[in-house]
Amino acid sequence: MQLQQTIMKHYYNPLDLNAYFGEPEPPKLEAIFKRTKARFFKRTSSAVWHSPPRLGNLGH
Repeated sequence: MQLQQTIMKHYYNPLDLNAYFGEPEPPKLEAIFKRTKARFFKRTSSAVWHSPPRLGNLGH
């Protein structure tokens, strides 16, 4: 029964890992990805729009 109580305690009161290890630094993407291309910075849509949505497809 003690194991279950300990598990429940840690589940509802998790440790603050940042208090022990500090805030993690964000990754340096320039070091990970050596090449950069202009198209990487261009914001694009992932949707393909051939026509506007029809009223019947909007879920009304």
